[in-house]
Amino acid sequence: MNKHATYFKGWEVLALLAVLLFIHGAYSAQQLIPVAIGVALLLSGSIIYRLLTKSGLPPLNWLSIGCFFIAVSYGWTLWNTLSVEQSLLKILEWLTYALLFMWVPVAYIHHARQWMLLFSSVFVFLHLALLMGMIKVDGSLLFLDDHLSASGMRLNGMLQYANATAAIAGALLLYHVHSYLQEQPWRYVNLLVMTGLAWIIWMTESRGALLVVLLAVLAALFMVEQHVRYLLLLLYISCSGFIGYVLFSFIPSMQIAALSVMILLFLCAFIIEKYNKKWDRSFPKVFIGGGVIVAGLGLLVLLQLPFIPSSIQQRLSVATLADRFIYMKDAWQAIQDYWMLGAGGEAWQFAMHEYQSAPYIANDLHMFYEQHLLETGIFGFLLMLFLVGAALWKVWQKNKALLPPIIVLLAHGCIDFTLSYSISIILLLLFIYEGMGESIFIKSVRIPGVIGTSIMAVVVALGATTWLQAENAFAHYEQTRQPAFLAEALDKNQFATRYYEALAQFADPVKTYETILKYEPHHARIHFYLGQLLEQEQPQKAFDHYELARKYDRFDFEGNGE
Repeated sequence: MNKHATYFKGWEVLALLAVLLFIHGAYSAQQLIPVAIGVALLLSGSIIYRLLTKSGLPPLNWLSIGCFFIAVSYGWTLWNTLSVEQSLLKILEWLTYALLFMWVPVAYIHHARQWMLLFSSVFVFLHLALLMGMIKVDGSLLFLDDHLSASGMRLNGMLQYANATAAIAGALLLYHVHSYLQEQPWRYVNLLVMTGLAWIIWMTESRGALLVVLLAVLAALFMVEQHVRYLLLLLYISCSGFIGYVLFSFIPSMQIAALSVMILLFLCAFIIEKYNKKWDRSFPKVFIGGGVIVAGLGLLVLLQLPFIPSSIQQRLSVATLADRFIYMKDAWQAIQDYWMLGAGGEAWQFAMHEYQSAPYIANDLHMFYEQHLLETGIFGFLLMLFLVGAALWKVWQKNKALLPPIIVLLAHGCIDFTLSYSISIILLLLFIYEGMGESIFIKSVRIPGVIGTSIMAVVVALGATTWLQAENAFAHYEQTRQPAFLAEALDKNQFATRYYEALAQFADPVKTYETILKYEPHHARIHFYLGQLLEQEQPQKAFDHYELARKYDRFDFEGNGE
């Protein structure tokens, strides 16, 4: 390998950080489209730069290959998909991940802790800024009561979903605890970040995330050295974060409370660094009692004793887990019908109304693995399990101390849709990337890998650009109601059923609705409309469409044709 290929290019680091921050709240494949264009252009620029400077081409790696095969697994769902457009977008999403990890510099492995510290610092700062009112994100704060306090407010965070925010914070926390114990540089900043992450977890009031973090900590006892220091450090950080959480119960101003938390973080970091050289003597005596107090307070909250604020009791008493079991049970019925090839991207959104046993709205199954099984079928699911299992085995062999943060994200995917967020997938892959070390690279296929990646970059850039152009044209149509813009949108994207619904007022509605059913066959409302249009001339065909509308949306009275 060319010696220059191991240098950590500064512009590549900043660009990677910018990509992660940009997709921080990206939840669906559509939200990732602008990033896909950026990643394709950055990768192409990186390859050209390396060729011109003779600094070495990036080697192919197993993560990029794995992401490519997952994209392929969505490709075969096109034979049986419930939405052609969503399946194509899923392919584009996973190809973007493949490109991103082809572009991540080789030297990331040797500088990962510094880079991750930078990202985590920004992550903590953004959430403090949310509470101080410096930035505003719709849905980032959930007020459970009229008064302003920690017991009346839940931090949903930049992801606008508290459980996902807590799971990511928990994974980063365990990552930085291990990093701190390895005597890495920037120790004081590391401490500030860790206490900030613990505070975020408390502020989200996420029981599921807290549970998977505890499970990962238990697993860490078999994977990390310095077990006592590891546990004591976590106890102290949990205590510090809990104190920050309590501050919001007594300080009526969010700005003052956030500033108080910042001061608390600095103070806690100073104390722990001061006692760092006396772990075996002073530290246990001073802080083990604090950990016991925190555990006791947490237990009292979970027991919902009378003196716990009513808003927290109400929050903890919501039986969301029972609801999720209903979603999973209903989805299993859908999986039995699509077990081989899968139902395509975002399948549950389109299958939910057909298989649900009660009139609920849940576009996600709250279980990543079952949703992936429904979307890609048994072959795609087994492929994903094989790739994840092989990666975990390699991390276990090379750097098992990185498994706890990986476990947090993977385990939380069993009880929520955290892994539906692009930031969760990319952080998971970055942990694996670092954990596998140099063994992740396939050095013997450097040039063919770059050629294949370049072709993939062109495909992603063209596909994403075309989709964006179609969306912009349709947005202009909605503003002006000029058919020319609608025609342009359909010319760019012939799989978007919402475009055809708009076209129905200008063209033959029967043919237009039949075209929609080609790309989204279980669209109950379109079946109902066709039933209305065909009642006079083709009553039997109209009846068939009404029956399909009732089948595909059993709790929608309009869809039932009533």
